[in-house]
Amino acid sequence: MGLSKIARYTEHISPAGLANAKLWPWYESKYYNSATPIMDLGAEWDLVGDVAAGGGNSFMYVKAASGVAFTVGQLVSFATPTASTVTAAGSTKGMIVWAAGGLTVNAEVGNFLYVANSTASGGGFTLRKILSNTATTITVSNTDFNVASKPLDPNAFEEIPTNGDVAIIIRPYQVIVNTATTVPCGVALGTVTAGYYTIIQTKGLALVASNNTGAATAVGVPAVGIAAGIATGGGGTANAYCGPKLIPQIAYNSASTVLNPFLINLKANL
Repeated sequence: MGLSKIARYTEHISPAGLANAKLWPWYESKYYNSATPIMDLGAEWDLVGDVAAGGGNSFMYVKAASGVAFTVGQLVSFATPTASTVTAAGSTKGMIVWAAGGLTVNAEVGNFLYVANSTASGGGFTLRKILSNTATTITVSNTDFNVASKPLDPNAFEEIPTNGDVAIIIRPYQVIVNTATTVPCGVALGTVTAGYYTIIQTKGLALVASNNTGAATAVGVPAVGIAAGIATGGGGTANAYCGPKLIPQIAYNSASTVLNPFLINLKANL
């Protein structure tokens, strides 16, 4: 019998205010910069109660994408999918040949593969969890040894994808540094090593790295995200990427990037 994965619940992760540590950044670094996961990716929770326990703030557990590190207060967004096509030669019902190549061996394990399988009935649009990968192949189904005929398990493609079919790798709950043209989903709580697991703040009172690149921030006037995970004044107009989700609590007019208090609600961007 295989081992079951046991979820680790946020009730066992004490906020800093209840762990004899400084109140902000709400959680200690051992929780927001960890080489190994302390709970399941995508876990969300709200802290309620007294502000001394971080009450009124919301968080999500994510992973810094490969090669991407964060500094405190940076806005982060979900990792951008990687697109390629299928190479028919060598592809099977359990594995595709990734035409673009260049993948890091097994770096995509646990991520998802979308294939627009033109050979399958009904269009064959499929979403499969990645079990293993080489630089040029992605496996989504293994042999089912519980059946005497040893077929592929139920995640096999209905038909073998053909040459040129769209293939996209999607990396749920992996995050990158926000830009002016990505949608922020949270704020980094501290320094995070590339590829490490982390807690991001999604709602509440946060300290956000900000400057006046776009405009000065004004109290109560929506700010917007720009390059390098920075927030800047929106000049009174929220944009399509942020909406009215970043509300400065201080007027700031300097090119120097500093941590400024914001009321945020990025849960709507998840």
